[in-house]
Amino acid sequence: IISTMSGTVGKQAIRLSELVKKDRKALSRMFFIGGLIVNTLLGPLIDMAAYSFAAQSLIAPFGGLDVVWNALLAPYLLKEKLTCGRIAGCALILLGTTFAG
Repeated sequence: IISTMSGTVGKQAIRLSELVKKDRKALSRMFFIGGLIVNTLLGPLIDMAAYSFAAQSLIAPFGGLDVVWNALLAPYLLKEKLTCGRIAGCALILLGTTFAG
């Protein structure tokens, strides 16, 4: 779960960097680099650590939760609209993760 949250933080930071690009270029660059580091370095390291503690069949389904976290946090952090279709998609992912795990 921590790994999926790190992926969400990375993706949200990259998206936020684009949203503040016009007004604050330095902040935008910081968000982009931070998000890139979290997404490409920190997330995979956490994934590797998780695979050393449990079987892949238990851990892999949680990868879908990244989409759920993004959909839940985007309206608050990025001011994006959460539509009925996105809610339905998140519910399907959550159900799939529950039954696969």
